[in-house]
Amino acid sequence: MPITNEQIFERLGVLDSMNTQMNSILTTLESMKDDIKENKTNMVELAEKVSDFKKENDVLQSRVEYLEKESRKKNIVIFNIDEKEKDWKDLRELLNSFFRDLLKVDIDLERVEDVYRIGAKRGKGPRPLRVVFGDMKTKFRALTATQNLKGSKISVNQDYTETEREKRRCLVQYKKKIEAKGLQAKIKGFRLSVGDSLMSINDLQSKY
Repeated sequence: MPITNEQIFERLGVLDSMNTQMNSILTTLESMKDDIKENKTNMVELAEKVSDFKKENDVLQSRVEYLEKESRKKNIVIFNIDEKEKDWKDLRELLNSFFRDLLKVDIDLERVEDVYRIGAKRGKGPRPLRVVFGDMKTKFRALTATQNLKGSKISVNQDYTETEREKRRCLVQYKKKIEAKGLQAKIKGFRLSVGDSLMSINDLQSKY
């Protein structure tokens, strides 16, 4: 049966409607492409800003760490020394006795700028004692004499920053791990001496 003109016009109308819808869809797709491009651009810009912020933050942290290390470089910290002092005068006398009787070194207290306990009193144990020397030479005289503390409950350390203390704690864990294998290990600064090798934390992480 032949198609009538009316049916032809009807079908042309449907095609015209479909073309209109297709054009609308294509327009929407083009708009979405533009939005996607814009979003990608925004994401790239945001990633660059985050990267720049991280770099600035790393630089700032490095500066803060440097300044903190500088402020501590003339200090030592004494652990497990009795806490019986009542005032600053008693504390200086305690320090004088520590130098004279335990370290067996003659250090003029005029070379000591400050001495005080670290932190609030908690529990029964004595708090660490921070000693601030006026010069590096006097500090190293005291540190060299700590060999006389062998066998004593008292120990002396550099006044490390929190970042440095974390590195030292990490080295202690590797030292225990290596010694458990029957090897000798010794902490030297922020490295671990194992046999003939002086290993950084990165070296230790790669090998152990």
